[in-house]
Amino acid sequence: AYGIAGPGGAGLLTPYAGLSLAEAGGRRVSLGGRFEIATAAHVGLEAARSRTAHGATHHAVTLRGSLSW
Repeated sequence: AYGIAGPGGAGLLTPYAGLSLAEAGGRRVSLGGRFEIATAAHVGLEAARSRTAHGATHHAVTLRGSLSW
């Protein structure tokens, strides 16, 4: 496991990157991070760019959060 201590030592920030390749020539690149505020609270942000085998390009930004009680 890896991560960076959050502000003031609270929480854990875990950055990540991803690359996916398809047989037909498509690909997807993503960068993001997940911040664990507490055991039951998480926030994540991801930016992605994908290209189909036919050359169409798609961009996405995803914000996710979870809270358990």
